[in-house]
Amino acid sequence: MTTEELKKKYGTGVLWSMVYENSEDPKIKEQMPKVIDKIAEIEEALTAAGVSGEWKDEVIQRARSLTKKTVGEMSDRELEMIIKIIFGGDGKLEPYHPRPGDIIFDPTKPTQTSLPDAPVEIKYVTYEHKKPLWQGTKISIRSYVVEQALSNGTGIRVKHGGQTMSLSPDKLKSEAIHNRDNRHAAKSSASNIEKGEDYYLIDYRFVPDKT
Repeated sequence: MTTEELKKKYGTGVLWSMVYENSEDPKIKEQMPKVIDKIAEIEEALTAAGVSGEWKDEVIQRARSLTKKTVGEMSDRELEMIIKIIFGGDGKLEPYHPRPGDIIFDPTKPTQTSLPDAPVEIKYVTYEHKKPLWQGTKISIRSYVVEQALSNGTGIRVKHGGQTMSLSPDKLKSEAIHNRDNRHAAKSSASNIEKGEDYYLIDYRFVPDKT
């Protein structure tokens, strides 16, 4: 698979995860972890191909921005992407030719009020790491906390010993050290995990932000 094909699949996967992140459909809930794993797999391939983290962060930001637009604010290409995500298939728009005198709203045409995409600032949630650093260099974050941040398109700002480390969505995926074999049962329910469900710890080398 070429780099351009990987980029296309990555963008589609990220957009799909954001369109359906709050879905209550059991089938979507079952599929979501598989999609997240596939996105991570493609991300590793893109990193190996030399694609920058800045490009991946921009894809996540633009996908988040697209999900907040109305149909009238979307370009033809953006609308085709949403159609493909929701209905599958090629997602191609067929041209519509109104009869003389027809007054219609054509969703394939951007409105005059459409504005260019503005840069989207990455938002962060705060995570307090109170235990000593693992092996003297690493902090550990519960897997469901990382998964929720990625699903929301946010980063995690880790606080430890009076210092802070900011992990962007790209760094949350590219710098993660997964410990899937070391599983724990949740002692209480949280926003995206039920009591008794399994989670594991994801380690990151603690590199405080430069002040």
